[in-house]
Amino acid sequence: MNSLLNLQICVEKIKHSENMLKIFKTSNPHTRDKLKAAFYKSKLWPEKSKIKVAYITNPDQSKITRDTVAYSQGKPDPIEETVKNMSLSESIKLIVTERIQPIVNLEFIFVENYRDADVRISFNPDDGAWAYLGTDSKTYSKDEPTMNLGWFNVATVIHEFGHVLGMIHEHQNTQ
Repeated sequence: MNSLLNLQICVEKIKHSENMLKIFKTSNPHTRDKLKAAFYKSKLWPEKSKIKVAYITNPDQSKITRDTVAYSQGKPDPIEETVKNMSLSESIKLIVTERIQPIVNLEFIFVENYRDADVRISFNPDDGAWAYLGTDSKTYSKDEPTMNLGWFNVATVIHEFGHVLGMIHEHQNTQ
């Protein structure tokens, strides 16, 4: 039972989930079978969007744990070693720059004032890890977080920024 105390699970936040079923009912089954990742198409950012990111609370003063290493295929991401000696704020910027930015046709810009940001990151250890899906983050008050990192490791940051891109959990892909 004690192992449940350390359970870390992501719950993405999504608006308009009734559209999800419509998308899967009307898409080509052959195309769906070839997907490497599941996206909610209507939540995707337009190509070449400049997505502004800010911390709604100071990550370097947060109480989230940094000692958990997530493994992919039995190995931690090599960047994990680099970020362990960096501030949390700089670690997140590096992960986005090194792991997300090179594979998308979008630009992530970190800004100081969270009210100017599309993606506003909080660090509440009691609120888990989550992110609003894709462009949904633009529909919330500028005073609300649109992502929470309740713990820190490279895989979690990549995972939550995947939701920011519009990616859903594979089990939500009904095909």
